Amino acid sequence: DPAFKSSRFEMPGIFFEYIQLEVPVIVSNLASYRSIFDNYELGILLNQITPESIGSAIRQVLDPQFNEKLLKNLQIAKKVFNWEVEKQKLEKLYQKFLPEPETFS
Repeated sequence: DPAFKSSRFEMPGIFFEYIQLEVPVIVSNLASYRSIFDNYELGILLNQITPESIGSAIRQVLDPQFNEKLLKNLQIAKKVFNWEVEKQKLEKLYQKFLPEPETFS
């Protein structure tokens, strides 16, 4: 299913909103999330979506020591994954492909 294949590489905006709000996440173990979790442990990646695995993940996230670690990681990640950083990347990309505006004297 092509729709499913593309969803493996996309992340909903709410994921980044949770980072900004410093809310640990529980997400499917997809490539797009794994690429971020390789550098920042922001919650739990689930290999299987079952009531048991979700319950276990919730208990892990609620563990005070683990939760403290996640909150520290979220504070670091929110400095990287935010609109100001993305805006700068986008502006550089535009500058690369768009001609300089003409000035009239």
